[in-house]
Amino acid sequence: MTGRRWSWLVIAAVLTVGGAFVANNVRLDPMGLFHAKSRIGVYTNERWSKYLLSLRYVPEQFEAVLVGTSVTGNWNTGLLPLRTYNLSLEGGNIFEEGLLLENVLKRRKPKMVIFCIHPYLTASYGRKTPYMTRRDYWSALGSLELLKALHAARHSGQPEINEFGRQDYVIPVRPWKAQPMDAGKWYTVDERSFAEYGRLVAAARAAGARVIAVVPPVNQEQWIYTAGAYRNYQNRILPFFHSGELVIDFNAPQYSALRGDRANFPDGIHLSTPAADAFVRELARLVLGDS
Repeated sequence: MTGRRWSWLVIAAVLTVGGAFVANNVRLDPMGLFHAKSRIGVYTNERWSKYLLSLRYVPEQFEAVLVGTSVTGNWNTGLLPLRTYNLSLEGGNIFEEGLLLENVLKRRKPKMVIFCIHPYLTASYGRKTPYMTRRDYWSALGSLELLKALHAARHSGQPEINEFGRQDYVIPVRPWKAQPMDAGKWYTVDERSFAEYGRLVAAARAAGARVIAVVPPVNQEQWIYTAGAYRNYQNRILPFFHSGELVIDFNAPQYSALRGDRANFPDGIHLSTPAADAFVRELARLVLGDS
């Protein structure tokens, strides 16, 4: 056998095996890129997974989305009146959230977009990992991330994130106490992210979506130290929302009982699952009442 023929045989074998591998991944399609799927959970790599889900699964299967960060990550959007996907990312900023939201807007015009108002969203700018780029689309045909996702889906009992995008975890209870904070550091605003926040609100509105703002609750003890700085931050963001658009402030006096219960804030910042459900039910009530 000549060297030339041997080379062609090797190339043909590689293409055959590679093609079969890609075809099998398209058939399995864990991120719903190539086939319509009504329920997809996330088992690994939240950013990679939610980015891919935002390309087809979310715009095809949901009427609304929640834009947020870890403080809204365990909010069960399945309790809302419209079928709503939770785009929140652990440690996410508005730039990363914008990547997800823009994917959704390109494929479908949602009926409602809920924007979380929280300083962490605008404290930094840019991607925090190498993921959430167009390269991720091609990685769904064959990559280490894909193999990890397939392995986790096969061997894990429950997904880390359910079909509504809600992070399904129990926040460990750990000792915490309210204390004075350096408001200048905690409420630092990256001006690029601030502008991006406003651009995304305007983009959602221009797409015909009902725009809603929600301010997540801060525990009552910490609020004593942070109320002034938080209100100043909130007042910077609110002009992005037009008169008549629903703004829900869960730090208002009527929520003091929920915010004053330490059990609702296991780590002092994030809500427990029952408390998160209580606030989302209230969110649903207010959304319906303002319709």
